[in-house]
Amino acid sequence: MKQTMTLTNYLFTWFMKQYGKWIVIATAFIGFCMVFGYGMPKGSGQDMSFFPNAFRTYDQIVDYSMVEFVFAFGLLALLVCAFVQMVSFSTNGKGIYSLMLLPMKRQQVFLSFVWNLTTVVVMYFAVWFLMLFVLYFPLTALCENAAQDVVYHLQNGSTLTGMDATLNNGLYLAFQRSDFLSSAFPVSGLQAMRLVSGLSLVIVATVLGALYTDRLFTRLAMLAQVVLGFYVAGYRFIERSFGDIQEMPATFYLSGIALVLAVGVLVFGMVMMAKRRNV
Repeated sequence: MKQTMTLTNYLFTWFMKQYGKWIVIATAFIGFCMVFGYGMPKGSGQDMSFFPNAFRTYDQIVDYSMVEFVFAFGLLALLVCAFVQMVSFSTNGKGIYSLMLLPMKRQQVFLSFVWNLTTVVVMYFAVWFLMLFVLYFPLTALCENAAQDVVYHLQNGSTLTGMDATLNNGLYLAFQRSDFLSSAFPVSGLQAMRLVSGLSLVIVATVLGALYTDRLFTRLAMLAQVVLGFYVAGYRFIERSFGDIQEMPATFYLSGIALVLAVGVLVFGMVMMAKRRNV
């Protein structure tokens, strides 16, 4: 286990220096600017266009900022770059020769690549969660203050201003209501199971497709697994955006299928790496 973690640490450090840190920093910065720019109240209390800006909740700000596309692009970029890195190890004679002759089992080498990509993905989600969590407080405060400045023209001709627009449990409700937040950062066990099982399938299929280059069919099969994994991980967002979501049964069955496939691909990859003869 110590050897596996040592190799994982090396792969993670090398990947972050080459590609990872730039992708994470760039996408998080762009996402920060998009959410903050869209969430800033615009206009004045006398302006009718000010109303929708003043009364937007954080889930509306996040969803209407379209930041989910930046998040998805960053995640896909990380996976593609990790795939390219692993392919270079597999096809480069010196690289694969060095890895296969390490004083450790070949199954451990495969597990190190899986742990490396898992760590990269978890870190990416953690950075985005921290960014969105921190943004909630200033944007909510700005919207609450802006809502108090709105002048209401009542039917009897009188006006009302200075209404208390304080939000209660706004952060929790945002992660429940937002299509993007509830998909990427679930607050329920069922949603978390869907996300974890889908991403697990994506990760192990990406690693196996990159390292096991002997057959084209294997790579095509792993590509199909990656597509399925992304669908399972993003099922809530996809169904909310394009159809009627059937939360309980569909999520349970899809999560179970993805988890079984992920375990199967992991075992298959470890067996294939152990049987590999060419270095």
